[in-house]
Amino acid sequence: MKFTLKRCLLIGIPILLLSAYAVWESQRRLPKSVDRNPTGPTGVSGIMPTVRPSAYLNTALDVQFVGTAACVECHQAEHASYMHTAHSKALSEIDADAEPKLVQFDHDLSRRRFRVQKRGDQIWHQELVPRNGQDDGPELLLAEYPVRYTIGSGNHTRSYLIEQDGFLLESPITWYAKGKGWWVSPGYDVSEPVGFRRVADIGCITCHAGRVEEADETRFKVTLHQLTIGCESCHGPGALHVKRRQSEDETWDGDDLTIVNPGTLDRPTAESVCAQCHLRGDASVVLRTRDLSDFRPGQLLSDFRTDYVLKQPNKPMSVVGHVEQMQLSKCYQSSEMTCTTCHNPHANTVGEVDMGHYRAICMQCHDDCGLAHEIRIERQVDDNCIACHMPRGDTDILHIAFTQHRIGIHGEEADDPLRLSEGVLVPVYSEDHLPKSERDRNLGLAYLELSDKQSTAKLHRHYRRLAESLLNSAAERKLRDADVESIRARLAWEREDHMVAVRRAKNSLGYHGSSGAKANALLVLGEAQRQLGMTQEAISTLKTLTRRRRSSEDWLILGLSYRELGRLGDAIASLEMAVVIDPSRRDIRQMLVVFLAKSSNAAGADKHRAVLQLFDERKRADR
Repeated sequence: MKFTLKRCLLIGIPILLLSAYAVWESQRRLPKSVDRNPTGPTGVSGIMPTVRPSAYLNTALDVQFVGTAACVECHQAEHASYMHTAHSKALSEIDADAEPKLVQFDHDLSRRRFRVQKRGDQIWHQELVPRNGQDDGPELLLAEYPVRYTIGSGNHTRSYLIEQDGFLLESPITWYAKGKGWWVSPGYDVSEPVGFRRVADIGCITCHAGRVEEADETRFKVTLHQLTIGCESCHGPGALHVKRRQSEDETWDGDDLTIVNPGTLDRPTAESVCAQCHLRGDASVVLRTRDLSDFRPGQLLSDFRTDYVLKQPNKPMSVVGHVEQMQLSKCYQSSEMTCTTCHNPHANTVGEVDMGHYRAICMQCHDDCGLAHEIRIERQVDDNCIACHMPRGDTDILHIAFTQHRIGIHGEEADDPLRLSEGVLVPVYSEDHLPKSERDRNLGLAYLELSDKQSTAKLHRHYRRLAESLLNSAAERKLRDADVESIRARLAWEREDHMVAVRRAKNSLGYHGSSGAKANALLVLGEAQRQLGMTQEAISTLKTLTRRRRSSEDWLILGLSYRELGRLGDAIASLEMAVVIDPSRRDIRQMLVVFLAKSSNAAGADKHRAVLQLFDERKRADR
């Protein structure tokens, strides 16, 4: 069975998006006995430069986190102020009594209805199909789940997470502060129904939680040690600092190096704290042998991750691209301006803050505005510099406008998101500390990630060719980490060279690298084994994969493998699980109709046949 890029994009399951999982290879620890620069058949070859040293003692990996409560004992005022910030509200358990008015709404583009209900002390989200398109008419319930967490501060949006079978799922329903209404979640305003199939993995959760790590050796399951973004997110682990402060014999001479004070860091190191989440270019790659979970405030993020932006004119604004936008500003380039010049991390400096706060900052370097005061007041009653020089613009999230962080004189012309032309990826921060072989490896992974984001086949092929050339070069230099080998396995599989795909996928599983890359190596291995007639081996591989991630496609391939061995009952069970994950999958329901009929389960076949008929009726009604 061959799966095309178009198919993968439609179903939203990254059967081809192996490189995307290298973006946030985070929160996973190597065992203490593992060498970070191993050589030989079971490791990766080549020596990486060491992480540049920090004067702060709590950047060491063996320093423990203590949690925000331990900090509050001595820093009550800072904590009380911080609790008014958006960061303090980025992730929380849902409070059913505090939720906005519960509603239902129809999303005509996907032919789906969504409903928010309260049952006892729980909030439930539902996905339904109206049978005749009427608000009060009969409907088919496709999926419903109780909500566990809210994600987002609520300044712009409040999205929701469901906990199911050890996975966190993103709800298709979001509350938007602008307009104070419910609508589909960002990225869900499409014709192909998304439902509850998207898993919020470690890469998504990391920037909303205080401390989180992978669970069960997979990025698709997480352990939340602290929900709220807290003190240690910016100051680093606090065990040494707490121990020193509680010591009766401690004498205080000079700086306290047991805890990071971002205000004393040089600009690149201080920006690294913010850039973990607010720098998001067109592609990001974790360095070979590194884990993002090992990054600590007081270190340079570029020792762990390389971020790239596409050098291309008229690029639309990126939601979390604040850092790279700021760096394009003449204000930044001509001064020591940085994030905390305007943003006090301990206080609310957004929303209902007096614009005079920001104007005073601007006036520290600038003369009064060139426009006459009368004209300025006519345009902006509060004489607000930001309104003109940092305008709010459209982002890739529906209903939301974020502040443009490239400070300057902005024209009336809007960015053209439809401008499609070849570009060149350039690193945001210097890679001079890395050898060329590592830079080529990272750039190859970045171009592959970029290729899978393209909306045209031409650009997809262009960036794919660049990626393959760079990654083959990396392989020739024996830089064969799990991420590179899983991608090379994928490329062989796409060429239907299944023997090579099997060999490379097995190599990937034996090397150090991201758990996302290894999950994709399992997918390639299982499908290649099935194509080679190694069906029993494929079943074993795919069963491992289904424990590590929640994908209808994985369960589909497992079901087909069972069917090839004549194990019809197991095939049906696998396909039923696939439609639980993605109830809108027509192809899987069609298979179930056939398989259930063959197993003499007429009632089961009729159930799926009725759903298919309803899908067809809704489609005809919308023509």
